[in-house]
Amino acid sequence: MKKLLAACSLLLASPAYAADWTPVFKAFEKSCFGENKVLQAVDKKLVDFKHSKNAAEVVAHKDAKAGNYAHVPLPYRKDMQPAVAKPLAVDEDFYSGYTQVYVGLKNASAYGLPISGYSRYSGADNGVSGSIVHFKPMAAQSFNQLKKIRFQEDQEMGFQGAVTRNKKGEVFLVCDHSM
Repeated sequence: MKKLLAACSLLLASPAYAADWTPVFKAFEKSCFGENKVLQAVDKKLVDFKHSKNAAEVVAHKDAKAGNYAHVPLPYRKDMQPAVAKPLAVDEDFYSGYTQVYVGLKNASAYGLPISGYSRYSGADNGVSGSIVHFKPMAAQSFNQLKKIRFQEDQEMGFQGAVTRNKKGEVFLVCDHSM
């Protein structure tokens, strides 16, 4: 009887669930300004600005910093860790000096590949902003498959998504939203 109860408890235990974020980020293929309700919910309370006399500073929204994503639908919310504001470091040529608000994503995937996080970057005073999907390390074959994704250029702004790899081998899907 004890073995049966133990087996039942294992079956009912909450396994690590991995959400497929592909439908969320697929909007970037049509436009970096692509609309997706889940992505809009994630972005809604992610970035905030701290204003001082001389400048504005990009910070994580208080809810995101606390890991409170009640406005994000399940199962995506289960993947999301508390947000942190940190310097943008895709590579030395890509918007160095800007800040990103980064959300770690546990057990998440996009395009069939594991992702480690999602971030929004911004220049507090100049309108520079965008989104980045952070992929976990991958083999060259996976990177080449990811590079085959076709991103349409936004007709008004001229921006389009791009898959890039930096010198450290980190892979990103970058979508600029600058105005």
